[in-house]
Amino acid sequence: MAVQHFWVRACDSPQRHLQAQGHIYLGEHEGWYAVSDEAFYPASQVRAVQHGRETVHESMESGQRVEWTREINYKFRLSHFRDALIEWLTRCPDAIQPRSMHERVLAEVQAGLSDLSISRPRQRLYWGIPVPDDEAHTMYVWLDALVNYLTSLGYPSEACPPGWPADVHVVGKDIVRFHAIYWPALLMAAGLPPPRTIVAHAHWTVNKAKMSKSKGNSVNPFDAIDTYGLDTIRYYLMRIGGNIGTDADYAPALLEEHKRKYLQGQLGNLLSRVLAPKIQRRLAPGSDGALVQPAWTAAEAALLAALAALPATWDRHMQQLELSKAMQAAFHALALANELVQHTAPWAADAQPDAIHRCVFLAMECLRVCGTLLSPVMPDAMTAMLDTLQVPAAQRTWASLAARPSALPLRMQADKIPPLFPR
Repeated sequence: MAVQHFWVRACDSPQRHLQAQGHIYLGEHEGWYAVSDEAFYPASQVRAVQHGRETVHESMESGQRVEWTREINYKFRLSHFRDALIEWLTRCPDAIQPRSMHERVLAEVQAGLSDLSISRPRQRLYWGIPVPDDEAHTMYVWLDALVNYLTSLGYPSEACPPGWPADVHVVGKDIVRFHAIYWPALLMAAGLPPPRTIVAHAHWTVNKAKMSKSKGNSVNPFDAIDTYGLDTIRYYLMRIGGNIGTDADYAPALLEEHKRKYLQGQLGNLLSRVLAPKIQRRLAPGSDGALVQPAWTAAEAALLAALAALPATWDRHMQQLELSKAMQAAFHALALANELVQHTAPWAADAQPDAIHRCVFLAMECLRVCGTLLSPVMPDAMTAMLDTLQVPAAQRTWASLAARPSALPLRMQADKIPPLFPR
């Protein structure tokens, strides 16, 4: 078993024999224990709760009931790695994302660490992997689970498996301690580096309530896709759930509002407006689509500046795992384009051909840039939109975003385009 190998000889070296190095020892362990979680919790993570006349204690992370337990267990000298963990977290300020979680974990480590119980008496926990050379004890399930990250890369046949450390390790906020304190310390003891970045995401709620099987308020994703469409669901999950630091709420009413206001009202409406046959026919007579040294108005220049800055803004937010902010930036540009179209009123009888041409050009350019950026979020809708805009497949890349076209792909046919997001 890989976890037994990790326990006895983490890196195929006598110098890394965890027990021989004194990292693992047999001793008495006491603390607040949650049976359902199979985990001990420090006192700082336990709260007293009143249930009628009875006062009980529960884990602040999982909400599960805990009891004070004393037993003989194998223990890992987590306390010896306090300084090493502090040094790692201080040296790597992006080691844990979001920043608020990094600060929380660092504060917990600085406050002091108790040694970690890594086994359970087999008479109480009969299932699981036996401790090497002591079948009276069962390995702590979380130790087994954590070592599995290495086995996926070839451990233990590869003592230092290629591909480790992981670039990004994604976990839920309720299991941060296991992945951002216990696991890095175990890796340090084994002579292996911790993951480069640990992303601790928040949770989804339903109408502001925690998802619960007992409440029956979970969401069937297939029903949601059938109702709203896959791209709409993907958009909502990224736009609302893309702020990893706070819980996101799945609310059908809010989803409907986003579809109506942003997908239909901003994105779909902008496309249908500028490609309307009535507008296309009013472009400069005899034009081949080229703009002849235009003198931009203030509103047009503002949109151009927003489009020029958008790729860098998008990249910065994505690098910081702020998906929601990246998408907000794209829809801000779309809002500016819609305002320009409304101000120019290319459908008006007195609208000048040059103004109409500039307006349509900039609106289509905005759709090209935003469509390229949003393609990973809404692949089907954005592919259809870029096809409609006659953007060549080879120009739907990150590198192409900075290459501003000099001409407008004119559409003189009289047929109306189908809506991107049907009602």
